Amino acid sequence: MGAFFYHRNLSDDVKTHDKASETNRTSRFINVSSGSELKKTGENIKSFLEADDLEPSHVNFIKKNHRRKNLQGLDPKLQEVHAVWNFLNQRDIKPTLPVKQNMHFRMKELFELQAHEFLQFWKPNRQVRTLVEDFNKKFVKQNQYQGGGHRGSRKKAKVIGLHYRLGDKANEITRDAMGSQVVGIPPAFGNPGKFLNMALDLAKDFDWPMSKEEIQVVVMSDDMNEAMEELSAQQASFDPPLPLTLMPIGESNIPGHDQFTFNERPFEERLLETRKFVSQVEWLRSHTDGIICSASSNIATALMLASGKGEYLIGERPLIRSVDQRWAPTTYPSGSYNSTKFSLEELMWLAKDLLKDKNNLIDL
Repeated sequence: MGAFFYHRNLSDDVKTHDKASETNRTSRFINVSSGSELKKTGENIKSFLEADDLEPSHVNFIKKNHRRKNLQGLDPKLQEVHAVWNFLNQRDIKPTLPVKQNMHFRMKELFELQAHEFLQFWKPNRQVRTLVEDFNKKFVKQNQYQGGGHRGSRKKAKVIGLHYRLGDKANEITRDAMGSQVVGIPPAFGNPGKFLNMALDLAKDFDWPMSKEEIQVVVMSDDMNEAMEELSAQQASFDPPLPLTLMPIGESNIPGHDQFTFNERPFEERLLETRKFVSQVEWLRSHTDGIICSASSNIATALMLASGKGEYLIGERPLIRSVDQRWAPTTYPSGSYNSTKFSLEELMWLAKDLLKDKNNLIDL
């Protein structure tokens, strides 16, 4: 069973920002929660990442890290655009997010600035790189072709990463109902059909099954057995069926991640599981040609940032696709969009600028 999506919020292990202030709420997208035993020090973060700012001697680096300030400065700008966009696009609930709406065009430049800052500290260390390489060798040998290249590279197979979260995430579907009213689409967790149909659409954009290149869908989940059972059962109508492969990094004896249970586990176990989790995120980021995920998860929004390019999320054939809501700024999980600071008059004034750009006029 994989440890992917093992954490609702990555907090004390790989936390890049603090939660000290209500106004500093941009840290939600890359938090690894492993309980209070792990302190926010360079030594602990060095267990996973090798970013320039993470020197072991910088015990209090989080409060001084200019990367955090840069990300916090960009986030309000993204919030403004996103709030106006949601105001313009009040819509009925739809079963699947139209692929062009992962992120609207006016966000692209700000998104890429934020992605640049994100990638300055997302630098996996030697242990993580070794896990990623070991899995990739196993993956290539198992499938007997040159798989696991970087997105956009020419190889004998196109690899699609499919992100399928189970465990305690199911409890959030009801709780997030209010948030889904803001973005217009409810979370799709626990609905394998939506994930597989989106993966099939992406495979067709790669000209499968007519292309000489094969398609391989790599499934990552916190409960691999249950995920494969649910996804495989959905393929009865697929002809040919999509080839599904398990992601073996991060095996665990616990079926489905539960954050409270995880926090009670011994420190060493949480450390190892978190390293496996980071390894899975890194493999998905760097060794796939496309990603199917749910942007209602903060880990998925972090993966989108880790792609580094807004063009992967927009256009006719985006390579990263969400099965439900659009990509949103990192403060979305805090519910900040339920009560925007803008008045109706201010929203109308800002909307005029968006409406001048025909790229923003998407048929919903």
